[in-house]
Amino acid sequence: MGFDIEEAEKLLSECGRRCCICGRLHRVQVHHIEPGDDNIENGIPLCPNCHDEVHTAYSPGRTTRTYSPAELKHHQTRTIEQVRQFAEQKDIVAGPSANITEFSKFAKSLILALENYNEGSTMLGIEGPVTQIAYISELLGIPAPIEIQTIPYPEGEVAPNPFLQNRFEGHCVIRFPDGSEESGKCAHVSGIELLVEARDSAIVALRQWVIELELNSRYNK
Repeated sequence: MGFDIEEAEKLLSECGRRCCICGRLHRVQVHHIEPGDDNIENGIPLCPNCHDEVHTAYSPGRTTRTYSPAELKHHQTRTIEQVRQFAEQKDIVAGPSANITEFSKFAKSLILALENYNEGSTMLGIEGPVTQIAYISELLGIPAPIEIQTIPYPEGEVAPNPFLQNRFEGHCVIRFPDGSEESGKCAHVSGIELLVEARDSAIVALRQWVIELELNSRYNK
């Protein structure tokens, strides 16, 4: 029969309309954690890629472990809790103007971290604002200006250097208000490292988004 439509919509809202495995926004589908059980607590929002991966059955020679119901449930509850924690920040949910204020605050924080990065510094102060900006962008109905992802080596496959085991491939996308974007991926690096390499473009994009949102806010008053 499938999930009740209203309950499925509520679950999508509770998860911030993001994939509970990789965190991608939009284009999500509600998957049955346990086949045949249409209770919405048995549902988990997944992007098409992760949904296909979950449905990939074990076969001889497969090096990655298939997703268990227990692991999927963990991803579901973790995502709901993360979204709930964000929503408890009163300034963020106070309305569009507050959302823009929060967006600008985290964008400026990230710009500061990127501008002051050098080879001798750590990458602290980067990932947090990226995550916050992505969530606030969802509230504002705009694409996330920056999307980063780090994919580990498949289970059972050993990296040439143990330090690289969690860095099979990094992905980074930078989106601009005019609809254009820059993207890149590279083996043996993290998404944050790619962002740092492309920090000049990221800084431009963030500043343009702040200007765009603040101007639209003034025109709509």
